[in-house]
Amino acid sequence: MREWLYKSFLFICLLPTLGLLIGCGGSGGGSTPAEVVQPNVKGKAELKERLVGISQSGNAGSALAGMREEINKLGDKSLLSDFDQLEKTQDPETIKRIATQMAAKL
Repeated sequence: MREWLYKSFLFICLLPTLGLLIGCGGSGGGSTPAEVVQPNVKGKAELKERLVGISQSGNAGSALAGMREEINKLGDKSLLSDFDQLEKTQDPETIKRIATQMAAKL
């Protein structure tokens, strides 16, 4: 009787531990979060469109992706200088001002 009681106790204690080790997913495949990628900017028109959007929102962030390459293609050093400032700033009003100036140059 004692042996049966001991085995039952072990079973009751080990079962939740085993469940924790396995986890709910079992295979661990799960889903990975989708990566948000801004499309590359192609041409002056798309560059200006993106700058206008930034100038309205005051949020640059990932919207700057791909813009440096297009600005380099244009060869405009003043735009490149403005873009460097735009990348560095965090202030929404400054972002709006710089993006507006850049859009006006296009």
